[in-house]
Amino acid sequence: MLSKKRKFANMYNEYADDIYRYLLVHVHDSQLAEDLTADTFMKAFKNLESFDFKQPRPYLYKIAKNNMSDH
Repeated sequence: MLSKKRKFANMYNEYADDIYRYLLVHVHDSQLAEDLTADTFMKAFKNLESFDFKQPRPYLYKIAKNNMSDH
C-alpha cells in the first residue's frame, strides 16, 4: 500500500499540468498560473490527512478556483 505522501506525489504528477492549464486560461499570465498551481498543491498537501485520493480532480479544481478568486 502506498503512503499518503507517495499518493500525493503521484497525484501531483498526474494533475499539475491540467491545473496549470486551467489557471492559465483564466488568468492569462504564465507566472501567475504557475504560482497559483503551486499554491493549489501546497494547500492540498497541508490537508493531506483529510484528502480523498479517490476523487482528487474536483477537490484540486475547487482549490484552484478559490485561489484564483482570492487573488
